[in-house]
Amino acid sequence: MDQGEKRFRNFVLMIGDEVIHEMQDDLFKTDSDLKDSLKDPTVISLIKIAVVKTMVNLQTKRAYTTTFMTNLVGNQTKEDLK
Repeated sequence: MDQGEKRFRNFVLMIGDEVIHEMQDDLFKTDSDLKDSLKDPTVISLIKIAVVKTMVNLQTKRAYTTTFMTNLVGNQTKEDLK
């Protein structure tokens, strides 16, 4: 695995973890049965698989262009945010 593939794999794994964390935070604020489901390792794994599949599909379709990424996450740098 080359450095680019390793970076992409880590990026996808990070996004999966962030999606789970955001969902858990959102559900923590509500009284929902989904809260208990998000504690189940199987459900967490399924969500991560969905995230990975989406990210890989976008990569396969070469969607990660500068325009796409700028529209997705913006073009501010860390210095701009200070």
